[in-house]
Amino acid sequence: MILTGIVLSGSKRPRIALYVIFGLLVCAVGVLVFLLLQKPRGHMEVTVVDAYTLRPLENSSIVLPEANMLSVTDANGKAEFYGIPVEKDGALNALLPMSCGRVTMLVYREGYLPFALFYTQVYAGRIRNGPTVYMFPTGTESGLEAITVIEAPAYEWVRALLEKYQPSG
Repeated sequence: MILTGIVLSGSKRPRIALYVIFGLLVCAVGVLVFLLLQKPRGHMEVTVVDAYTLRPLENSSIVLPEANMLSVTDANGKAEFYGIPVEKDGALNALLPMSCGRVTMLVYREGYLPFALFYTQVYAGRIRNGPTVYMFPTGTESGLEAITVIEAPAYEWVRALLEKYQPSG
């Protein structure tokens, strides 16, 4: 009886160890798949200033609608965004792969025209210092109800695109 108990407990230990190892492997594969399916993320420090005086604008609300993110500027007119999903522009990326993604930035401040910056560049794994947003006080720009700006792609990408599609001749 004692020998049987020793033999049985001895044979169960390797089986339990195999279950533990198998469980750890399944967890490791799950974590790896989760990490691979995660979109790359970038970070940005935005500055908001008065367009005429260049003084920082505290309490400006900045919205990144695609990322469902909101931040409010501090006394220095700065707001930080961490973990912005880097969504590449499909049409431009098809022409020539881009190293950045793009997001829409909407800025609001009482007493100022709303500001919309389209195609704001976000780089995976990097903190972008910028952009600086220049807000115009309400009533200072005749007939305008909002300021709309489109950020151009990085110069290096544009140069490579021009070289790639330049007709030979």
